Amino acid sequence: MHTEHVTHHATYPLTSRKTDNMINQKVMMQQLRKQGLTVHVANHGLECLDFISQSSYSSNPTTPLEQQQEHQESHPPTRSTATTDPSPTPLSIILLDLEMPTMDGLTCIRHIRSKQLRGEIRGHVPVIAVTANARREQIASAIEAGMDEVVTKPFRIPELVPQMRKLVAEVLGRG
Repeated sequence: MHTEHVTHHATYPLTSRKTDNMINQKVMMQQLRKQGLTVHVANHGLECLDFISQSSYSSNPTTPLEQQQEHQESHPPTRSTATTDPSPTPLSIILLDLEMPTMDGLTCIRHIRSKQLRGEIRGHVPVIAVTANARREQIASAIEAGMDEVVTKPFRIPELVPQMRKLVAEVLGRG
């Protein structure tokens, strides 16, 4: 499983979904999109942090266009390259799997909360942990690390989406 984000707009875009199985990842993305969410995928915690740095939560977002320009300055193009939208990617919520390669979900959420404290991330990014580990201690560890909520596998998308929207509304109400 991986991370995902949902924006608070009517389409509820969802971003950064992490999953350990590509088939499960695609199925979940399709189910979330059927619920009207926009889904972006990050395959591990480092990709999630990179996505956040390009999102509406970043204090100094690096957009795909800026990244392309930086790359072109150090590597002149040999052919024409298309430009992308320079605005930050909308982000409302992250679904973050605890079990991921490269950087696990607990390490990732600690980095997210640390960046918030340092002002590198504006506001509070809502994050729901997704895990097969349902023991009370594991859930408590996830909350202690900075997760807002924890859902355990297996779960149903029609039940998860209202929970996501509720959390986004609560965070927006605090902000």
